[in-house]
Amino acid sequence: MKKTKQLRLLHIAVVLALTMAIMLVSCGKADAGGGSSSDGSSKGSASEVTDEKSGETAKPVDSELYDQFEANEAKALYRGNDGDRSGLLSLSSALEEGKSYTINQIIYLVQNSGPMPNKAEPELEYERIDCGSDGIAELLTTMTMGSMRLYMILKDIDGELVICYAESASISQNTPLAKIEVKINDDGTTSKIMDPGEGKVAFEEYSIIDAAGDYHLYYGLETTTTFYADYYFTKDADNKIKISPNGLDSEHIVLYEYYFSPDEHYMTYSMIDDDGKDVTTDADYDDSNKVVQQFAREGVKIYTAKEIEDMLSQRAKELNYPADR
Repeated sequence: MKKTKQLRLLHIAVVLALTMAIMLVSCGKADAGGGSSSDGSSKGSASEVTDEKSGETAKPVDSELYDQFEANEAKALYRGNDGDRSGLLSLSSALEEGKSYTINQIIYLVQNSGPMPNKAEPELEYERIDCGSDGIAELLTTMTMGSMRLYMILKDIDGELVICYAESASISQNTPLAKIEVKINDDGTTSKIMDPGEGKVAFEEYSIIDAAGDYHLYYGLETTTTFYADYYFTKDADNKIKISPNGLDSEHIVLYEYYFSPDEHYMTYSMIDDDGKDVTTDADYDDSNKVVQQFAREGVKIYTAKEIEDMLSQRAKELNYPADR
């Protein structure tokens, strides 16, 4: 499973070292590489484009609606769950699909609804980014309330301001349930990572908001570092399949469940030695292997590292996901 492990390290820009446990939220500040992180530190600006005539760089085309929204003078349309990944600070439980809101209205409604009402005085930050790197700016809004942070990407679509993406993160070890690190790059690619601790399930997702303002999941990955208890593989959005570790060398098995949608999940694994070193060989994917057979008995296919690598490569091409992310 060496290739799969290398693949994970290649795609994970941050080390899983955050203790937490629950899902999903994405928006931040531009880092030195053109991205933004959940620590709120601003290190850059929107992608620059080159003017073909002058050869000079120019910032993406802006919209006056963004300034009006910042001044609480313009409203943004909430389209619904499409692109809304927010969890702890939730737009879905605060806003109504098809209705438009000012930033002050959004703050009030988010503070007074959802699974984690938060009365802390919000801190707001705004930044222009360039989803899809097409030279047209989007507005990244970061709302920090106490130990929680909510990110929104807004886009001027035919003269109407639209919330095309939302994600939340926890920024304190004292946050209930989990700490989640979210990063939004200036080209609209995003990542969300959490690690609840040794021996538990680590979670990560990589996504892209394209030039049209539409959200696309690149892939998600759940990693179980110790196969001690029954494992529940997601067959589809409504069904889980239980696989028992009985009879297997479970303490040396690391499970990886990749997914592209609620109904597209793919299983693979690696073998490690007592020091945690990857010792996977081709024989570990053979039909005669005990792990492969254990999953096969329950109707779950084990994919090889190469098969997973090929699927991720193909998906990146389909979504125009940048190779350097």
